[in-house]
Amino acid sequence: MIAYFRIKNNEITGMSRYPYEEEEGCETIEKEVTKEKFSMGVDIFVYENGKIKEVPPPEYDDDGNKIWSTN
Repeated sequence: MIAYFRIKNNEITGMSRYPYEEEEGCETIEKEVTKEKFSMGVDIFVYENGKIKEVPPPEYDDDGNKIWSTN
């Protein structure tokens, strides 16, 4: 499936199944992803050197609760 990533100030600010409307200072990048990766959310993606890259999912949320199993 195609995911649309909104980039602002060299950071991912959103991810959608549908293209974003044009907005000043923002860029939209398309990337083919699996449904499983899409369902994990924007936290497993980073924007580096003009490209969207996958990173390992976070093990803990912002409150310190474990959210992904590593086994």
